[in-house]
Amino acid sequence: MIYAVGNFTTIGGESISYVGAWNGTAWTGLGEVASAHITAANISPDKELYVVGTFTSIGGLDYANGIAKWNGSSWSHIDFQPPAGGTASAVSFVALDPVVVSNFDTWIGMSGPGNAYVSDLTTVTNDGSVHAFPRIIFERSGGTEATILLLRNNTSGGILNLSYSLLDGETLTIDLRPTKKSIISSFFGSKMEAVFANSDLGQFTLLPGDNVISCFVYETGAPTVYATILWQDTYDGLD
Repeated sequence: MIYAVGNFTTIGGESISYVGAWNGTAWTGLGEVASAHITAANISPDKELYVVGTFTSIGGLDYANGIAKWNGSSWSHIDFQPPAGGTASAVSFVALDPVVVSNFDTWIGMSGPGNAYVSDLTTVTNDGSVHAFPRIIFERSGGTEATILLLRNNTSGGILNLSYSLLDGETLTIDLRPTKKSIISSFFGSKMEAVFANSDLGQFTLLPGDNVISCFVYETGAPTVYATILWQDTYDGLD
């Protein structure tokens, strides 16, 4: 697959704006880019297309804020929000982990100064001897807006992609246990669509030992957002 990005609205005679893919036979678009253009792109060590530019949404993905990634079928966020008024103009990678190919450093070149935001990190320890399927509970209090964009286990590489606007006082519970898998809002009931199809919904686990978890939330108006992870330690054994 060959990708082309830039400030165009047609390519190869096709009406395609800003980003297109060539499969050896024809060009196809990768979704609408909102009122802006793409300045640079690169392929990550785990073979996903990262694009940067002046867009605010791409392929229906809101809160992109000039940076998004394409896995071959759909767009998702990365855990980085550029400074207000700045434009991302370059993206490159340094591969660090020979085991988990999705663990690498991402370098973003910006056109202006300011405060950028990245995900928060915490370490949770699974004292069991086998993988644990957790429950993840998000809660919001106050503020103007809080949109959950992703939760990632940096130790295993497992990721949950979202674009879920959590209301004031709402709780969203993602239960990943195989026999109880569900996503429940305290306001709206079942919300399975809150987690994108390009997520590791069936394989997101806590490995035995320490797990470094990152969570990225787009927020305005200084809300308080809590993310709680619950699981049961499980051990290998003989009956």
